[in-house]
Amino acid sequence: MNNVTLALREKGQYPVSIGTSLALEGATGIHPDHPSSDRLPKYKEVWFNLHTLFRNLMASLKGEDQRAADVPDLVDALTEDVLGCQSVVEHVGKGRLHVVFYLPTYQGLSRRYPHAHFKVPSTDNQAIYQALHDATLRRFMDSLPVTVRHEDVLITGRHPAALLLTHFPGDLLARYQFDQLDLLESHTGKIKPPSQWNTKLTGKTDDVALLPFLPFTLQVFGDSQQFVHQSKSLKDAVLSTAKASHWSSVTTLDKVKATLEKHVTDLSLLEQLRQFY
Repeated sequence: MNNVTLALREKGQYPVSIGTSLALEGATGIHPDHPSSDRLPKYKEVWFNLHTLFRNLMASLKGEDQRAADVPDLVDALTEDVLGCQSVVEHVGKGRLHVVFYLPTYQGLSRRYPHAHFKVPSTDNQAIYQALHDATLRRFMDSLPVTVRHEDVLITGRHPAALLLTHFPGDLLARYQFDQLDLLESHTGKIKPPSQWNTKLTGKTDDVALLPFLPFTLQVFGDSQQFVHQSKSLKDAVLSTAKASHWSSVTTLDKVKATLEKHVTDLSLLEQLRQFY
């Protein structure tokens, strides 16, 4: 692929890849599907997951262009998107918003969640994408145009109110490291508070609506990116408890544990569920 093709990739009202632009459009109140007042002033920081910026870059290319993409041109385009995000946030925030780019390795997932099941590339296309992703980010990190924060599984430290752009739901489990943390979705441009993060769990919409977003539910029900859901029997036991005990998107882990201990009478199932507490 040549650089001209990447320069002509689909962009939005901001001069960055379309999925990222639409996220920024939602945050700044100019998204075509839900225009509103600028919502950035309530935050002190805007965080961007570099894995997500790469994904949005690839998604802005047509299928044949994705297959022809090469690393040097992708690095140039990713750099353009990174600098574009920084420029938009700094301009709209009038210097009062701090931009944070972060790059998690996720190498410690199995240590942090030893009983969870994780997704791995299982097709040729997925393996090719992963190799291109890894090579592009390695080259990008060799010639950094911005400061990048390195993390493993969860964001560490203490941080002020922030908006987070990521397609990895597990990142959101760092919410208590922030004074406030809301999710900024690519493409939709929606800003979702923690009470709406359960939409990131896999399952039927009516079932997911009963669940809070917690490490427990993420490991049991899985997501679209990292966590594979557990067996139907485990999920059914949780959903039965959720319905009987009137769970909601804001149910606490303490209530989840207490009601599971009371409701799940199959001791084998209960013991398996306890592994995810």
